[in-house]
Amino acid sequence: MRSAIVHIVTRKAVQRASRDHLLVEKCIHSQLSAEMTKEEPDIQMLLDHAKDLFV
Repeated sequence: MRSAIVHIVTRKAVQRASRDHLLVEKCIHSQLSAEMTKEEPDIQMLLDHAKDLFV
C-alpha cells in the first residue's frame, strides 16, 4: 500500500513538473516572438504562416 501512495505522489509531482515546464517554455517562446517582431516586423507574417501550417 505504501509503495502505491509513493507512486501516486511521485506521478503527480512529475505531471506538475512537466506542466510547469511547458508553461515556462510557452512564455519564453512568446517573449522571444515579441522581441523578434519588434526588431523585424516581417517576421510576424512568417510566424502567422507557420502557425497556420501547424494548427
